[in-house]
Amino acid sequence: MINYPSKLRGNPPSDKRSHSERDVLQVIQDRSDQYKPLTIAKIISEHSFGKPLGNFDYVCEQKALEIVNKFRTELKNVHATIQERKSKRPIRYDYMDPILIPNSISIYRKHGNVLNIELQ
Repeated sequence: MINYPSKLRGNPPSDKRSHSERDVLQVIQDRSDQYKPLTIAKIISEHSFGKPLGNFDYVCEQKALEIVNKFRTELKNVHATIQERKSKRPIRYDYMDPILIPNSISIYRKHGNVLNIELQ
């Protein structure tokens, strides 16, 4: 269960009087609605979906290719630096490693109860 509701079914308390558990339960979302934002947060925070950062499908112009290749070289250097630093630490921290960052994420319309996510 998350620490705060992502939506309320009514108005939040507007006075300072104490409220019963029943009052609170009537306002906060039910359990099934709590899972939706958690599921979305989990899906969009997953690592290594699709192509890693720097992999582009359609780059044809010579100047653009030079820029992309320079960017990829910089990403390789960042990855090497992170790997070297991680080898000296007892706890791994992978969140900023370019090979684990997806190139792009598209989240679009919900179909039924399934959230479709397309990674480009």
